[in-house]
Amino acid sequence: MPVVQLLGTPAIFLDEKQVKTSRVKTSALLYYLAYQSDWVSRDDLVYLFWPDTDENKARANLRQLLRSLKKLPYLEQLQITPKQICWRVATDVLELQQCLEQQETSRLVELYQGHLLENFRADSIPEFSSWLAIERQSLFAKFHDTVSKCAIEFEANGRYDKAIQLLEHLHSLEPYDEAIFRRYLKILGQSGNAAQAQQVFKVFQTKLQLELSLEPDPATLDLLQHLQSMTNQGSLRNPKKGPLALPVPATPFIGREIDLAIASQKLSDPGCRLLTLVAPGGMGKTRLAIELGKKLAPSFADGTYFIALESVPLADLIAPVIAETLDLPLSGQKSPKQEVCDYLANKELLLILDNLEHLTYDLKLIPELLALAPNLKLLCTSREILNLQAEWLYDLQGLKVPEDDLDLEVTEVDAVKLFLQRAEKFNGSFAPTERALISAANICRKLGGMPLALELAASWLRLLSLEDIEQELNDSMALLKTSVSDMPKRHLDITSVFEASWSRLNSHEQASLRKLSVFESGFTREAAWEVTRTGLPLLLLLINKSFIRMDASKRFNAHPLIWHFLRQKAKEHKEEQLVAKEMHAIYFLNFAEDRKGFHERSNVQEIRTELNLELANIRHAWEFATAFLREDLLALGNLTLFQHFLMQARYEEGADFFKQASESLKSNSLTHARVLHNHATLLSFSGEPGIAKPLLEHSLALIRKHNATWAIGQTLLGLALTYSKLDYLTNQEQAKLFREAASYFHAADDEMLQGRAQIHQAEYSISAHERESLFKEALEMLRRQSGYHELIHALLSYANHLLFTHGDFKQASIFAEEGVTIERKRGVVFNLAIRLTDLGTIYRYGGAYEKAHNCFLEVLSLGNQVATSRLSYAHQQLAVISLLAGNLEDAKRQLDEAVIMKNGENTMFLALSYNVAGLLAMKQGDGRNARENSENAYHYFSSIKGLKLENAWHKELVVANYADSLLVNHSLVDAKKYLHEALVLTLEWGFQTALLHLLPSFAKLRLLQQNPEEARSLVSICLNNPAAMAETREKAKVLFLTLPEALQEVNTTPLSLDQVAQSLLI
Repeated sequence: MPVVQLLGTPAIFLDEKQVKTSRVKTSALLYYLAYQSDWVSRDDLVYLFWPDTDENKARANLRQLLRSLKKLPYLEQLQITPKQICWRVATDVLELQQCLEQQETSRLVELYQGHLLENFRADSIPEFSSWLAIERQSLFAKFHDTVSKCAIEFEANGRYDKAIQLLEHLHSLEPYDEAIFRRYLKILGQSGNAAQAQQVFKVFQTKLQLELSLEPDPATLDLLQHLQSMTNQGSLRNPKKGPLALPVPATPFIGREIDLAIASQKLSDPGCRLLTLVAPGGMGKTRLAIELGKKLAPSFADGTYFIALESVPLADLIAPVIAETLDLPLSGQKSPKQEVCDYLANKELLLILDNLEHLTYDLKLIPELLALAPNLKLLCTSREILNLQAEWLYDLQGLKVPEDDLDLEVTEVDAVKLFLQRAEKFNGSFAPTERALISAANICRKLGGMPLALELAASWLRLLSLEDIEQELNDSMALLKTSVSDMPKRHLDITSVFEASWSRLNSHEQASLRKLSVFESGFTREAAWEVTRTGLPLLLLLINKSFIRMDASKRFNAHPLIWHFLRQKAKEHKEEQLVAKEMHAIYFLNFAEDRKGFHERSNVQEIRTELNLELANIRHAWEFATAFLREDLLALGNLTLFQHFLMQARYEEGADFFKQASESLKSNSLTHARVLHNHATLLSFSGEPGIAKPLLEHSLALIRKHNATWAIGQTLLGLALTYSKLDYLTNQEQAKLFREAASYFHAADDEMLQGRAQIHQAEYSISAHERESLFKEALEMLRRQSGYHELIHALLSYANHLLFTHGDFKQASIFAEEGVTIERKRGVVFNLAIRLTDLGTIYRYGGAYEKAHNCFLEVLSLGNQVATSRLSYAHQQLAVISLLAGNLEDAKRQLDEAVIMKNGENTMFLALSYNVAGLLAMKQGDGRNARENSENAYHYFSSIKGLKLENAWHKELVVANYADSLLVNHSLVDAKKYLHEALVLTLEWGFQTALLHLLPSFAKLRLLQQNPEEARSLVSICLNNPAAMAETREKAKVLFLTLPEALQEVNTTPLSLDQVAQSLLI
């Protein structure tokens, strides 16, 4: 097996020996395919390697290059299709990506010995070079971020050797990146290696001057000066710890390793003189500041002091409080501020100023202290930023919470660890069960990891169970208070914590926050303005005051407890809140309306992401419109939302979304009818067609009254699909209903949905000629309209028709491959799985077993993003492919997986599993089980009233296999009966391929009836007709070899298929 080295100097190894490639373009293509490790379209490769060449010539160049590659002995795994190429091979990049996820630092350093394709020159391939530059930067950024994070963790835990190793490696990769270099120098100094740091600096400075003619940045020179002064004082090798005047907390410090490391790194930076820990009340600012003071104390020769300012009413009193803490007697001859500044002027000291938020109106003392005392550093805690020039900020968030209930290490997550520790303190016999731990995790998530809230909730364990606390918190936050006597007064009640911050806002700021509380899952800058008229300046102010926060995607949100507090405030202003809710509903339902038809746009994935991100807000808007029976609002976006739920197979969720409006509206309006349609159709798809049917019929009756042509067509289409799930109509009736829907779409000039309805009509049409006509007309319409979703459905359905009816495997594959290619670009994973199973099935029937195998493996690789029934079907087909290859053990394993994964509500897939089990039993020579399983499959398909194209095909195969199982058991009369039934079905649908598939079974029957001449004639037709499936020909070949030798050599003119069919019907 080959191995490709992509990091550093690239190379390909086979059996640990390097393989040479002669041409740059050949190497570039192989490296690109190895890096992608997935299917790559030929279009992408043509653009990448021949962007300025005529397209036909570029494609010819690619074909020639691929032909040369196929000759290479180490490219056996290279897969080439008419549309795509794939080379799944072991690479160091794949291993690196796994290590990045698992943060395996030692292996990371071993692997990343150079950048992606370092020293590989491809100047003659400019587009490839551009791609390489982007990927190289992206991969290094991921490596850099992970290694930096790990270095911070090692530093926080005092493992300087590990941190130095990582930063040294980063520096070797990016020798001129001074930000990396400064971190490397600083940690060398912190670990007592200041002399080595200075030596490393000299090497760096010399290299910078010689190679780039540059001098180090001022920040780097400042850091060097700091290290030199520390070395001269001996403080790094033998730190002299000054006075430590810090409070002693009553509880242990839990978690915050990353916060501690990052904040200490900032404070250790020579450029940082003032660091403010900013967060809402109760987030643990004071506790973190104390720990930072302990950690950094050895760096401050004159001490670390904690200044509690909570009870200081005026900014003028800060200086006297500092003097008191420092044991500095004030003479009275100068102002307290001046005496404190004079005293600190030559001191190397850390002051922790705790709870500054109420004094931010006048903080002149802080800049003066920093100006007069060059070795002084200030660590402040505040609910608001201080708005000072020297200020560095660190936004403190809640403790880490479990991502979900399946987190096996839930007790090791910081928030849960703190909660359980406090719980044990309040209830000595506390021993949580597995269910209780789930409640603990839910509580931590609900409280957003806020340490104070977790402690207040835990205090109730003397009276309530964890499950009870969780339930109480679902209803209100009244539990978040305590009577513990030695807890700071400001922390006795979570509401009081927020009230203190609220009271410092002016009326305009308070009103904005109340209105912003209408948002459900965060909001964008645009939404804030349109709904509440809150602009950027006010948003920034509210961020600075720790009420809201902004994430990396520029989306605004707030801590869950702050949201709760703000919503309680909003309830006190009912009229204001009603207006805000109406504006919110108008904005988000128009947001949905603007994305109508998104599933047919080229940027469907981007829009789907937007809708998912705003779905909670849209749901809230819909609920408002429903509650007030605002049909003007309910008319907006309902088609977008219907398609959103439908396209992602979120049927139950979608049905619930529309349910209340469907039941509340009584107006019999067109909007009412459309909401009914949406609710009912999604109910039908969720497995409740019986409940959906009367609702759809009611919707149709309402829509007919309004003479809404397009809406009638839509409802007829939904009703027809529901009837098909109920098996309510015959084929003719089903096709007629789809035809009627198509006629309404035609009248409404909607070619896209007309095409969709015609595709469904074709699938229920027994006439092969009519199917052909409907498919071609629908495809032409859908190509004109660029209706991607409908076009893909049409391509795959038409491919099935070509295969089943004509045995045209080549054309069927081309259409199916086109559908899959479009679906890949759309990025809809759920739908991609459906298309891949269709394509894989076509490949299988055409004898392209390796391609089929890859399709079904890809479906399985999509995992829980795919319907269980599709996974089951993929396993079934893999079982058949193994069966055809004679690998019965693997076939049995795949079949077992298929049965385990079967969808209990989808009996068709279960029936197909029985069918495959029958085939396996026949191969194993187990006639009884073959008959039993095949009979189970037959009974399901025999119960279907209206057969769809694909189901008719499956039924024919199932009936034929059942007949084969009867032949194995020598039940000739019954076998003839069921072969005759399959033949009638095949002729009725015009399935030429299926007819050929029946001939070996009829031939076997003739042999058992002692009629070898007719058996030979039937087998010969299969062997010589190109429309026969590969497995049909193989079956016929095996049977042919059992004929007497004399018959094998006889040459006769074979009858036509029609003649043979008519003779078999007699």
